[in-house]
Amino acid sequence: MDKERIAAKISLIDEYLKELRGIVPGSFSKYKGKDKRACERLLQLLIESSIDLSALLVKEARLGVPSEEDDIFKRLEKANVLTKKTSLNLREMKKFRNVLIHRYEDIDDEEVYANIKNNLKDFDVLVKEARKFLKKRR
Repeated sequence: MDKERIAAKISLIDEYLKELRGIVPGSFSKYKGKDKRACERLLQLLIESSIDLSALLVKEARLGVPSEEDDIFKRLEKANVLTKKTSLNLREMKKFRNVLIHRYEDIDDEEVYANIKNNLKDFDVLVKEARKFLKKRR
């Protein structure tokens, strides 16, 4: 059953968040070297895990087969599994993940740091909404 896979993915997101929060420096001037790369990688893993979680939620809710990743988030929003804001945040996260992975342009360290400092709560919100959905499905 996908509920167990969803719970496992939520747990993984929680672990990544805890690890990232534990290593992110308090200021941009201290954000460099191995910590910078570790932060980038954990952010990438968080985003990918959030996309995976969303896909599992679509499957569990029987919302059909999405045609692309953005469609996953739109289907969840339409079914009231995710709020409109969370759906939009996930679409933005996906775009940022592509920058981290494919280096479409040079990675802007200030942008990565700002995302980490200002947007980790978005992952908490996603997890909260996923748990709320699971609770309703019991």
